[in-house]
Amino acid sequence: MATARADDISPPDAAPSWQARILDPAGTPLALAAVVIAEHTLLTCAAVLDRAPAGIVLAEFRGSGGARWAPARVAEIGPRHSLAVLHLERAADAVPAPVGHCGERSGFAVSVYGQAGAGSGLRVRGRVAGGSRDGLRCLESLETAWAGHFAGAGVWDTELGQVIGVIAPESGSPSGRAGAARMIPFDVLDSTSFGELLSGNFPPGRSAAQQATTQGELWPIVESLLAIESVASDGGAALLSLLPGRIARGVPRQSRPRLQLLQLVRRCDEFEEGPAALVAVVRVMEGETSAVQRFIRLAGQTWPHRLRDDA
Repeated sequence: MATARADDISPPDAAPSWQARILDPAGTPLALAAVVIAEHTLLTCAAVLDRAPAGIVLAEFRGSGGARWAPARVAEIGPRHSLAVLHLERAADAVPAPVGHCGERSGFAVSVYGQAGAGSGLRVRGRVAGGSRDGLRCLESLETAWAGHFAGAGVWDTELGQVIGVIAPESGSPSGRAGAARMIPFDVLDSTSFGELLSGNFPPGRSAAQQATTQGELWPIVESLLAIESVASDGGAALLSLLPGRIARGVPRQSRPRLQLLQLVRRCDEFEEGPAALVAVVRVMEGETSAVQRFIRLAGQTWPHRLRDDA
């Protein structure tokens, strides 16, 4: 079964919709990134105070319409692992990241996006190495150095389609040689106030590391949705607008319909009630056509314990 590469899901020349670049009030890049965890809330490294002592910064978001900025202030510094919460002073139309846990897994693929100065961004792919240090996890780069401009950037689990942590501020090799970075996994925040901030993005009652359906298992559902005329005609926009808000809010936006539907299906998979909600919305939109029946049949095969009455 074909699967999408990490850089297909988040193209190398575009920052993820859930990530911002941090600038000082004058617009100078601070070599920091931040992950959107709620409508007005970002998570970044506490090093932001070293680079902007007043605690006032600009968050820059990039999309198909160009860059947009919103002022932000440091709202909280974490007691552990050098993290900080930023509060946006105004809405920035940013999508909260779908988040998950790393768990004890190792050897799986991740990608990270960073941006140096005013230049173009750089996406680096790597793997989570075995073992941990002080609760942090080592990431081994497969392509290039983790140098310079990745601190605070979200670590995207390419199989589960979730952000599982952020890059620690000391990561990167000054020599520019390929090497290792350190990730602050969201697992270590579970018993902290920061963990409470993230809890709204975690699917309730499910461990992403242990129970999420694999990407390869979701592709047949995506293809069956594309065979439904009303879904294919707008790339799933109407479908997304009809899903329950707490599911829809965490769906990263993509310009290509096939990848947008993958993100939508994957987000539904994260919630116990997500598959049933998806089936219900498709039925409302399209009725009981043969294409809908094929989609429902595949959904029932993929989520048998959550769609006993629908498949």
